[in-house]
Amino acid sequence: MSSLKALSSRMVSGDKDDSAGMKAVIREQVSELLAELGAQQGPRAARVDYYFGILLLDSGSFPPRDQLASHASQVGGSLGRLRDHLGLKFSEDNVNTVADEQDLTNFRLLVDYVTSLAQSWISFRGKSHHAK
Repeated sequence: MSSLKALSSRMVSGDKDDSAGMKAVIREQVSELLAELGAQQGPRAARVDYYFGILLLDSGSFPPRDQLASHASQVGGSLGRLRDHLGLKFSEDNVNTVADEQDLTNFRLLVDYVTSLAQSWISFRGKSHHAK
């Protein structure tokens, strides 16, 4: 979660309180997701699907009918809204400083972490009857 904490706004007009609030919400969503995945009695599929849906998808319906977007520039949900709010753009034209590159890298790490968990969950759910 250190990559989430390290993100800063690239937009001059970006409201720091809004950014802090969005990051706090995402931190809580990921924490709840991890707690559910690690539940001693096993994860409840509906709860895990709910958290992946709100983190990664604009529709909120998880798993998606199509392939899950895994690139940081394409992800939806609360992570996509944070990306847009922070003004993160994934092209060479928008990386002018080391701080810009660090923010993009931190966001990519966060998205990669959540989407790799989601892909593992989709695979686990398809093979297991333990998910409730």
